Amino acid sequence: MTTERIKSPRAPSFALDDAIAKALKLYELARTRGISPDDAATQLGYKNANNGAYRATQATMGYYGLLVRKDSGLIGVPEELQAYKFNPDENQRRAQVMRWLANPRVFAEVLEKFPDSIPSDKTLMFNFVSMGFNEQAAEKLMGVFKQSVDFSGFYSKSRIVSGVEVIPGEVGGLEDPNVDGRKLENEDAAKPNVNDSSQGVDSPNGKQIRTPIRLPGDRIAWLETPIPFYAKDKVRLIAQIELLLCDDEDQ
Repeated sequence: MTTERIKSPRAPSFALDDAIAKALKLYELARTRGISPDDAATQLGYKNANNGAYRATQATMGYYGLLVRKDSGLIGVPEELQAYKFNPDENQRRAQVMRWLANPRVFAEVLEKFPDSIPSDKTLMFNFVSMGFNEQAAEKLMGVFKQSVDFSGFYSKSRIVSGVEVIPGEVGGLEDPNVDGRKLENEDAAKPNVNDSSQGVDSPNGKQIRTPIRLPGDRIAWLETPIPFYAKDKVRLIAQIELLLCDDEDQ
């Protein structure tokens, strides 16, 4: 009697930092122009595109969004890689890294479920096995995931966004995707005539949560997020904030 082998879902086979390094190597060959799969394989040290190890590498880079299809059957790195390579702003570079981190579906699910701190190894194993991975594949994926989030800084205790330090969980909506109408902490820092609670509002695109964010100098910024709000949305939102022009950037 033969035992049917259970095929695990698609997932990266190596960490994000390794994928970026490989993508940068392809960038050296043709910048963001399209190249043939055989040329890509050779540049990465494989004999040709039919090599099994190369095909696994190509798949993993695709999961992260670091290898894309170009015209006429060619492949290449995305335009975002060039911006990442030359951008002098470390915050914007890290924002791009977090976007790549959230691209693989299996990673996005974990980041959405555990937005504030990385879960224990047992919890990660349980979640990956629940997704359909066999035990050996789940254990390997756990190492890939942990190395990737460590490289990205996704679970860092504090993040600097556009010159404002944001502590995860302190400002509802920006660092906590599970906004549930709770009041912001440290209420006495706000003006008496400002309603500090997150508010549910209707918009043409459905239900939204509006959250006040207090800034220095008695200023208020309002953040409007959709319901539901996912970890991948948070990564994209942080990246967009990084692109905002600040009045004091040239000082």
